[in-house]
Amino acid sequence: MEQHRTAQLPLADRFAAQRAWFATRASAIFPVVVRPDGDTILAFLDYWRLKNGLEGVIAGIRVRDEDGGIVLQHAAPISKAHNEISLGALLGRDHFDGSVEFEVVGGPNLVFNYAAVVAFYRSGRRFSAVHAPGRIRNADEPRRMRRSVETNWTCRVAEGVTPFFHVFNGPREGALGELRVQVRRADGAVKASRRSTLGLEAPFASRVVRLDEIFAPEDLPERDEFVTVELPDEDCFPRLVVGNFHRDGDFLEATHSFYWSEVDDRLVPGRDAPELLSFIPASNVPELDLDLVFYPTNSPGEVTATLREACHGGRLEKTSHSHTWRTGGPGASVWRRQLDASTALLSFDLTEGDVPSRINTSYRYSVRGSQAPLATDIATGAHAYVYPPKHSHWGHGLVSDAFETVLLIRNIAHRRRDSAATLAQLRVFDAQGLDRTVTMRVEPESPAFMRLRDVAGGGRDERIVSWLLRADHPDLEAFWITFSPEGSICGEHAF
Repeated sequence: MEQHRTAQLPLADRFAAQRAWFATRASAIFPVVVRPDGDTILAFLDYWRLKNGLEGVIAGIRVRDEDGGIVLQHAAPISKAHNEISLGALLGRDHFDGSVEFEVVGGPNLVFNYAAVVAFYRSGRRFSAVHAPGRIRNADEPRRMRRSVETNWTCRVAEGVTPFFHVFNGPREGALGELRVQVRRADGAVKASRRSTLGLEAPFASRVVRLDEIFAPEDLPERDEFVTVELPDEDCFPRLVVGNFHRDGDFLEATHSFYWSEVDDRLVPGRDAPELLSFIPASNVPELDLDLVFYPTNSPGEVTATLREACHGGRLEKTSHSHTWRTGGPGASVWRRQLDASTALLSFDLTEGDVPSRINTSYRYSVRGSQAPLATDIATGAHAYVYPPKHSHWGHGLVSDAFETVLLIRNIAHRRRDSAATLAQLRVFDAQGLDRTVTMRVEPESPAFMRLRDVAGGGRDERIVSWLLRADHPDLEAFWITFSPEGSICGEHAF
């Protein structure tokens, strides 16, 4: 299986470089789909002020049509904790296809060049959500003649449903050039290939590309087959909004891509390394099903994970089970692991051997017992011990009488002696002025769950909420999942 050139640094080097990052502009680009019963909504928390103490940050948007022409520009200082922008309402249209570039500017230093913003896609009472994906690089960022292969999402082909990816050109005419789109079998072998500019030569041109428009029916991906999109990594940071397109209502069931890694980056056991080099945690609630999907797109190698498991109300305990798999290279293949209904938290523990620093995994949640053909992919993966300490986590969700949002929180330490109970303050906001704080305790080596409807209330209509979790210990991680009994579902990992 071929490897692909990327601009990614080894993980420890990337975190070291992050300490010197300086940025006065952060941005993200999303596809925009507006229909009479559908909308694209941007949501963001003023974490610049609430977390980092930065005042006077300005948010701006540029909405462009598919040819790259600007149809709307808007900018204003961020003055509220919770912020949401309905692009359908802002455009004053009930039908539009294009893109939106969201940016924040301010100082003295935003640190990150990408903004912590989420796009919600609504079609009737179906929702999906995806966090900040690709962006146009800032003027002071170095340009490297690299190409990235974007991949790692579950492809579903059914009547009225086809995989999609959103691609956009940067500011230079023709800079995107020719893309290579490939359908791959479970072991990464190429099943079908297509090269095209997709008609995106104009500056800022964009398009939601549906796979059944560029491949014959017999070439479309089947179960455990996947798609790669090769494109430049120069003018633009090439994370893509991807997923499955439902023609009924033009609904984007969205997630973001991840790159096919060529970085041979390993966690080597040693004197300063903890006993748990890395782990892949997965938590769930009884109303949902969860499949973990592992793609053969990481650094080549073979790893063995021992499994710990927690039932609801319990903490992680050793099991007699283990998994051995190839993370990439010859012999690697897509494989899945479904969580049992009784499992609240599962941890794949990686303690020895040549463990890659990055092992990308897709968390695919769906509503248990629902016949709706809907799910949400959350692209994340292993948590290596080289990650810096993190005490703040934030995200979003929807609440109503029909929709619940649950925060899935885990407390796992790389060093057993550091494992400790954690007190956390959860603060929840909405557009109507809600600002409520609750305190929660997360036991060591355990999951915890918070249902936001208990904090924010319900109501007939769906409301977007923002939340900020601050912990006194650095071993937490959080996901949020919004769902209804009828099967609508969306979610993301926390920022």
